[in-house]
Amino acid sequence: MRVLHLNTGNETGGGMHHILSLLSKFNENEVILGLFERGEMLERAKELGIPVVLFEQHNQKDLTVLWELIKFLREEDVQFVHTHGPRATFLMALSKRFIRQPVITTIHSNPQDDFSGRGLKGLICYHLYKWSFKNVDHFIVVSRSFSEIMQNAFNVHPNAISTIWNGIDFSEKVDGLNRFSLGFNDEDYIIIMIARLESVKRHWLAIEAFQQFLEVKPNGHLLLIGDGVEKDNVIKALSKNDLDNHVHIIGYQEEAVQYLEIADLFLLTSKSESFPLVLLEAARAKVPIVTTNVGDVKKLIPNDEYGTVVNEDSPKEIAQTMYQVATHNHEDQTEKLYEYAKSHFSLQHFYDQIRLIYSDLNTKQMECKKIVKKFNA
Repeated sequence: MRVLHLNTGNETGGGMHHILSLLSKFNENEVILGLFERGEMLERAKELGIPVVLFEQHNQKDLTVLWELIKFLREEDVQFVHTHGPRATFLMALSKRFIRQPVITTIHSNPQDDFSGRGLKGLICYHLYKWSFKNVDHFIVVSRSFSEIMQNAFNVHPNAISTIWNGIDFSEKVDGLNRFSLGFNDEDYIIIMIARLESVKRHWLAIEAFQQFLEVKPNGHLLLIGDGVEKDNVIKALSKNDLDNHVHIIGYQEEAVQYLEIADLFLLTSKSESFPLVLLEAARAKVPIVTTNVGDVKKLIPNDEYGTVVNEDSPKEIAQTMYQVATHNHEDQTEKLYEYAKSHFSLQHFYDQIRLIYSDLNTKQMECKKIVKKFNA
């Protein structure tokens, strides 16, 4: 069995790590990574020894690449196409009638929020993405909430959906950073938020909550790791509230998890998530977590013995929760979360579930071929 995984190729955050980590578990003759752009993902895949084919687009509107994709799938021994992300899924949907392979897609984020805040262009992209779902044979979602969204908002049949929670490699050793080399000292209380600077991540909520937290914890520092279209708005908010000395925009970091070594607390204020990989990474680093009640985070943090899920999305509630964490010892909590996450959300478990889906779909495909052959005879 051989599967072509398709992605735009411009991924740099959790999505890139998710795909590359998964593909690295397969034998090199079982998977191929197809990309439409050159970038970090292409280079990292090569470093990991993952077979890669580049269907290079001149720009996002370039559809001439479809012929290359169709030709490849007609000539190569590939049983399935597995897409990741809106553009890859849309381009595959345009090619569907010209190929024989079933199409699987992983829904990494809420499609209803993927293009929010992007005006008319975002609205058009959303409807094109929605149309492409009609040409997908099976959906893999990374949270139960996403399964419900796909059923209720996009009329996908439950039998065409498999829910698999994300997993990471808990045996991986991460080289942490030193807080002194970054200009901090032992007295500083460091809060880390790793998230794209996009409206769905609600950095405004994190900043307002931190401002209130700072009133009772003046040695606090908030590190925002990530980049995106909201960067200018975040900078303006910091300047307006005189927070430049306490809120630090670190920008995109290839190895953002290294910052977890200096963290006293990990914060997530998203409006929409699935099952965030960054929370698993914080659990692996044994950092206390404060997060909004989003997606399936309660699968990882079922109660306060493992971390803190804030049910009220208000700056005051989040600030009070952060202060409670900052003034108590959470060593037992983080140890318990680490053991729980390690046993329930490993990369090996995620890989096993994906392989099982491929096997089941392959069996059904073979049975269908036998029926068709028998009927034609």
